[in-house]
Amino acid sequence: MPAKSMHSYAETLYAILDEFKPRVCFEWGPGTSTQIMALHPSVQRLDSVENEQIFYDLIERLHYDNVNFHYFREMDEYVEALKGNYDFVFIDGRDRSRCLDVAKKHSPIVMLHDAARSDYRQAIHEYQFKVWTDFGQTVSLTNNIQVYSRLKSALNTLECDEPKEEKIRIIPQAEFKGMAV
Repeated sequence: MPAKSMHSYAETLYAILDEFKPRVCFEWGPGTSTQIMALHPSVQRLDSVENEQIFYDLIERLHYDNVNFHYFREMDEYVEALKGNYDFVFIDGRDRSRCLDVAKKHSPIVMLHDAARSDYRQAIHEYQFKVWTDFGQTVSLTNNIQVYSRLKSALNTLECDEPKEEKIRIIPQAEFKGMAV
């Protein structure tokens, strides 16, 4: 089943922010999530990375004192931008499987949007605990049993079953940029 909207993950994001009150956050793929986290009272710092110049130019116009925007054109630099420890990581950008792998080393809570895509399943299953929401379009991940218990409680009314894998087709015009549509 498709997500209710392009930003349907927001309910899950708000629930996680309210339950865990993360102070230091990281995201691959800025957008609405950036605004939600930047305005949440617990978030003191958000490091946000983008690899598409056009999106970076748009999002950089937002001015939040607690947000650091970074642009990395090269995919390896983009994926490896996450350094140090973070309370929470949100993934809604490119190369999500590699981002998932990097994120689990730096944060106890990782949230992935568009999680039903088959390309991400192997990386998702590298996490011990998963809570699916948003009709299976969003998954919150952890390897910590105490964090999982809190995730289950906070997301109880939003939780759903793991979805069937979605196959994404690549159109020739987007293939050179690695874009799935």
